[in-house]
Amino acid sequence: MDHERIKILLQICKAVVTYSKSPDYRPDIDTLPPVPAAVIATFDRIDHHAPDVSSAVISSTADLGALAFDSPFEVTDTFSTRPSSISVTYIALFKAIQSRLVSLVERFCKKAEVYNSGALTKVLSSFTTPLRLKYGCPAPSKHGKAPALWKTASISFLTIIKSCLPSLTDLGGSVTQEAFESFWKAVVENFRCVLSADCQSYPSIWTNSKPKKILTWRLWHLWSSTFYRA
Repeated sequence: MDHERIKILLQICKAVVTYSKSPDYRPDIDTLPPVPAAVIATFDRIDHHAPDVSSAVISSTADLGALAFDSPFEVTDTFSTRPSSISVTYIALFKAIQSRLVSLVERFCKKAEVYNSGALTKVLSSFTTPLRLKYGCPAPSKHGKAPALWKTASISFLTIIKSCLPSLTDLGGSVTQEAFESFWKAVVENFRCVLSADCQSYPSIWTNSKPKKILTWRLWHLWSSTFYRA
């Protein structure tokens, strides 16, 4: 399947996931509903041999991950005897997407097209909102325990830039100046969000900003080890 047909398929998949007129919605915080699960399975089966397909899949995967912060909505439960609403949160989708997003980037970060197309910049930008919201992120689970969404985003962000930076150096002039600058602007913006995150909503035991200091130290260690390694 060529690039254009893949793009159409990816657009259809996103439209299916974000369709807001369905008569039935499943809880989507702790468990991934069947429709987004089927969409992810479709993404997993896409052949990446055609040019630019990897970039399109990475971009679309990042878009799905960002839905939890960009596009949650409420609908009326038409099957209930009492008027009630159902929240479509995309939180389970966000959690399911992260490992796939990291895997895709690690697999294809040595290809210049994923930088020049803006796909990697879109991936990094998809972490900006949870990093900025920090403790203001939606609850990661309704039943049981799960890592906070900002922590999940932080781990994905750090893992991805750790994979990308050596490849970005090796690719050299194959990556355009515009793509290079866009990539670094997204990295720096995420650093800024970490440093300026609002921690007021976290319990008072953390008012010394210890979590922020830990994450900031990890980011600085990653930055310095990349540029000043022997």
